[in-house]
Amino acid sequence: MYQREALLAALIVLGILLLQNAGKFIRRGGPSALFSVGVAGRTGRLVDRLLAQHRLLPGAYVLLVGPDPGLFSLGVARLIAPGWLTCLDAEPPRLKTIKEAARENGVKNIVTLAGDATHMPFSANRFDQVVLINSLGQTGDQEAALAEIARVLKDNGRLTISDSFLAPGYQAVRRVVRLAAPLGFSVTRRTNNLFFYTLEMVKPLKAAGPAPVQARSGRLAWTEQPEQLHG
Repeated sequence: MYQREALLAALIVLGILLLQNAGKFIRRGGPSALFSVGVAGRTGRLVDRLLAQHRLLPGAYVLLVGPDPGLFSLGVARLIAPGWLTCLDAEPPRLKTIKEAARENGVKNIVTLAGDATHMPFSANRFDQVVLINSLGQTGDQEAALAEIARVLKDNGRLTISDSFLAPGYQAVRRVVRLAAPLGFSVTRRTNNLFFYTLEMVKPLKAAGPAPVQARSGRLAWTEQPEQLHG
C-alpha cells in the first residue's frame, strides 16, 4: 500500500515538473514554440498536423497574425503557393527571423510587415484566410482584433485559430466563439489535440454567390468558393 502511495506521489510530482518545464519552454521560444522546433523530430510532425488542421488552399492569400519564428510560416507559404502569405507581427525581430528562414529555404511567397492586429494596414476584403497561432490573447484587445480580421477577410473567408492552454494569454474556445459571434462568424470545424485546439470559423456572405465546388488539398476535402482564391 505504501509503495502505491509513493508511486502515485512520484507521478504527480513528475507531471507538475513536466508542465512547468513546458511552460518555460513556450515562454523562451515564443507563443508558438510547441510548433516551431525540430524539422526532423516529433515537433516537425506536430507542425505537419497543425498545418493540415488549418486546411490551407493552394493559390490563397493568407494573413498570419503574430507568426511563429520557425517552421509554421514556411509550411503555410509552401502549401498556398502560388498564393501569398502575409505575416503581421508587432515584434520586428520575429519577422526578421522569418525573412531569413524563407531566404535560406528558397521560399519566395512571404511578405512580412510590422504592425498591430487591432489596426491593420490592409484594405477591406483582402484575404481568403486569416490564421492565428497562440496570438489572439496577446493582442491586448481581442474584440478589436477580431473586428479587424472580419474587415480584411473576404466574404465567406475562413478564420482559423489554434491555441494552447500552456501558452501565455490562452483563449478558451467558448470565449473565442462568443467574441466572434457578433461579427457574424459561424463555427465550421473544431479539432482538439493533447495541448491545443484548432477552431475554424467562416465570415458570412453579404450576398448569395455561385454554388460552391469541391476543392482538395492533400487528403482533406472541403467546399470553397473558387473565385476567392484570387485577390
